[in-house]
Amino acid sequence: MGFDTDVGAAALAEGLWGASIGCGTHAYLTVGTGVGLGLVIDGSIHHGSLHPEAGHVRLRRSPGDDFNGICPFHGDCLEGLISGPALAERASGPAHDLPANAVLWDHVAHDLAELMAMLLLTTAAERILIGGGVVLGRPMLLPRIHAATAQRLNDYLYGCGAADLQKRIRFAGLGADAGPLGGAALALAALDGHGVRAVPAA
Repeated sequence: MGFDTDVGAAALAEGLWGASIGCGTHAYLTVGTGVGLGLVIDGSIHHGSLHPEAGHVRLRRSPGDDFNGICPFHGDCLEGLISGPALAERASGPAHDLPANAVLWDHVAHDLAELMAMLLLTTAAERILIGGGVVLGRPMLLPRIHAATAQRLNDYLYGCGAADLQKRIRFAGLGADAGPLGGAALALAALDGHGVRAVPAA
C-alpha cells in the first residue's frame, strides 16, 4: 500500500507508462477543481518538507485581466485564477461551454506560461505535462503556451525555443487515466520497497 498526492502519483505514472518515459526529472500539472503539481526527480516523487504547492504561486497578471481570484488564502494565485471553479465564476458558467476563441483562454495560456517558465528555470524539468478536466481536450492552448513561455525565457535556456517546447511541454500522455494509473504506480513502489523508478528510453 502506498500513499501520496494525486498529482505526485500521476507524475510517477506518466514517467512509467506515459509521455515522460525516459525523463529523470519531469512534472505533471493538473488544472481542474484545483491546480496541483507533481514533481519527479531521478525517478522518485519529490516531497521536501511536504509536497509542491505550485498552484498557489503568484504570477505577473495577464494584461487586461482584473479578476480578483477565488482562492480563500491568496486571492489571485494560479489556482484562484484558472481552476475550474475560478473559470466558472469568470465565465458565469462551466468552462467547457466557452468557445475556443474566448479571451479567457488567452488569460489561461498566459498564466500557465508564467508557471512553465518558472518550472523550467527552477527545476530544469525535461518534460512538463498538463492534465485535468479544464485543459484536456483544448488543443488550442498548447501553441499559445509554447509561444508565451518561449517569449518569457527569451532564449536564456538552451533548447527552450517555441519549437523545442512542443516536446517539453505537452498534454498528459495518459489523459484522464493518469490519476488511476498513479494508484497502480504507488502500489508498485510499495511492493518494490524503495520506490519505482522510470526506465530510461532505449
